[in-house]
Amino acid sequence: MSNHVVEAPLAVAQAMSRMVSAGRVQRLSKGKFYVPLEGIMGPRKLSDSALVRSVLYDGERLRGYVTGLALFNRLGLTTQVPRTVTVAVEGGRQQKDFGTIRIKTVPWCF
Repeated sequence: MSNHVVEAPLAVAQAMSRMVSAGRVQRLSKGKFYVPLEGIMGPRKLSDSALVRSVLYDGERLRGYVTGLALFNRLGLTTQVPRTVTVAVEGGRQQKDFGTIRIKTVPWCF
């Protein structure tokens, strides 16, 4: 992915808003968009793992790691599948609800 200098950021914002209104792209969160895949029943939502990946990575740079019950489930230490995925990141606490899962960020400690 190359970095392009945008001469008119307001024009880009307006174009993205029009594409969201037309249904060509979906808004994941502020400044993050995706092209929905077409399924049998219409456009599909992003998978839970793709939602977690959008919080874990900033471009190609890893900015956090999964912790808590979700980590224990991935390691096979528990059969519980938590609705809230806790992600340790550099920065403050946030909580985002995506419908099927909730992603909670906590500051990482070393």
